[in-house]
Amino acid sequence: FPDLTVTNVTLPNHFFYPGQVSRSVISENGEIYIQTTGTGTGRWPWVNQHAAEPYWGTVDAAISNLVRSTF
Repeated sequence: FPDLTVTNVTLPNHFFYPGQVSRSVISENGEIYIQTTGTGTGRWPWVNQHAAEPYWGTVDAAISNLVRSTF
């Protein structure tokens, strides 16, 4: 399938500014994964680190299912 990557760059009024997150769909050994890479120096990075899995886990599963059914 094509390169499926999106990068989100925070704006000055965002809670995690300055920062950015790239999320990519990865296919490996017949499995679909979502790889998330973030960088930044914004306030409260621990919030993003600890809240990411509970929030994004559901989103990642939905993306994986959509990619499987589309490609």
